[in-house]
Amino acid sequence: MPVTIRLPASLASLAETPAIETQAVSLGEALLELRDRYPRLAPRVCAASGQPHSFVAFYLNAAPVRIRDGLDSRLADGDEITIVTAIAGG
Repeated sequence: MPVTIRLPASLASLAETPAIETQAVSLGEALLELRDRYPRLAPRVCAASGQPHSFVAFYLNAAPVRIRDGLDSRLADGDEITIVTAIAGG
């Protein structure tokens, strides 16, 4: 059973799907795969250096990865990564 990456509507339109499946074993590996498979989506999630933008949050099974191991967070079959982007405006 693969890991599922859930995208907000603003990113799902770039990937043309609201969910992506991966066999990645860490969050960092999942982001690299996301970058390679969906080049239009990549700049909205990560900087050119490969590091996630500060305005993008990642949740692993509903828990923020910042309280886990960040990009080194290990993934297991059936896990869900949710990507949340900050919204600003006035």
